[in-house]
Amino acid sequence: MIIHVEYIGATNTRGARYRASGELGAVSVPVDHSADDHTNRLHALRAYTKKYGVPPYTYQWEQEVGGSYIFVAIAEWRQMHA
Repeated sequence: MIIHVEYIGATNTRGARYRASGELGAVSVPVDHSADDHTNRLHALRAYTKKYGVPPYTYQWEQEVGGSYIFVAIAEWRQMHA
């Protein structure tokens, strides 16, 4: 499973947030301005895994793609590169 995390800037009606999406759905979390970008991406990833019951410890590999980030389950990444 791949989870895509992207930053979404503020609008007139909503504050800045990070959106994590994957095959099970999507979840958005507000930006924690006291944290760095990487930590905010991890917060979004954790919110996704909690909402959909996916074990969070399986997502450890991160790669930037087109200005946003993807997280891939370690077991699946190893199978793709075996």
